[in-house]
Order: sequence, then structure tokens, then C-alpha cells
Amino acid sequence: MDGLDHLADAYGGDESWGSFVEVFRPEWNRLPDDEKAILANVMGEDFAIILSWVVPGHEIEWWRSPVPALNGYIPARVHSEHPQGKMIMRALMMRLPR
Repeated sequence: MDGLDHLADAYGGDESWGSFVEVFRPEWNRLPDDEKAILANVMGEDFAIILSWVVPGHEIEWWRSPVPALNGYIPARVHSEHPQGKMIMRALMMRLPR
């Protein structure tokens, strides 16, 4: 997974990530519990919270599809297979247009 290390290097840290996620939590809390459970099971609650705002109704599709900002890699695979996948995905999420 070449070319992704710059995102890991750009990660602002866990405190920044936590604050970022909390900005979107009020909208997340308005979703039905069963929908939140499905999304959180697929990608983890923090990523689900962000994606439910950025790509509402297409969260799982986005998580499992190639993304140009990841050089065509699939977010789920980057998260699970790259040694710094969690940081890469967090850095990307913080840069997605909203």
C-alpha cells in the first residue's frame, strides 16, 4: 500500500480525532439504533459517525470501495492491513469535504 504514509504522518493525534468525532455525534445520535449498530459493526463507531455525515446512506459502500484519495485502495483494507491503517484512515477522514 504505497503512497499512504504521508497520511499517517499528517495524523493530528488521538485528542484531535476525538474532538473531531464529537462534532458529528449529535447527528449520529439521531439515526435509528439498528442502523447505528450495523454501521458501527462494519467500520467501528468513530468512522461510522463521520461517514454518516459525509456520505449518508452510502457509508458501507464507501468503506468497501476504492477511494482515489487512498491511491485507489479500499478503506476497509487500509484500516485492517496497513501497519498504520488506523492513523491513515483518521487523517483522511479529517480531510474529507463536509
